[in-house]
Amino acid sequence: MTSTNRPIAMMQGRLSRPADERIQFFPKDTWEQEFILASQLGLNAIEWIFEEPYQENPLWQDTGRARIKQTIADTGVKVYNICGGYFLQHPFVRVTDGEREQSIKILKKLIGFSRDIGASSIMIPILEKAESRSDEEMQIVAGALKTLWPAVEQSGLNL
Repeated sequence: MTSTNRPIAMMQGRLSRPADERIQFFPKDTWEQEFILASQLGLNAIEWIFEEPYQENPLWQDTGRARIKQTIADTGVKVYNICGGYFLQHPFVRVTDGEREQSIKILKKLIGFSRDIGASSIMIPILEKAESRSDEEMQIVAGALKTLWPAVEQSGLNL
């Protein structure tokens, strides 16, 4: 454990072998080992990646969140941030209203699940396929996120 009060974190996937030539990914087979390695390296946090297939991510499952919390307790390595990589493939813009509503629904659940494991923030990437290309698209993204403010306020998370 480091001697600083500020978290020194590593993005998930950086302590595992690359998957499909990606260095930033959810390491479904080695995520627990990454916590052990992070602890051995003196890191005190891991930035959790939430991406497709999201249903297989331990963060999305009751038993998975219990395992995450136990791994945090065992290693002392916390999860402060969630990277919402899912929203790169399922953006809030240039999609149907139904698709946008589905992304909002997923994010609302993610807010509760993230708080459950002790995270303090969720980062929503607004880039690549999910980037806002105009003021109108920025308004669509802002409108979608505003619908979540009650859940965000209740959770205490930063979004």
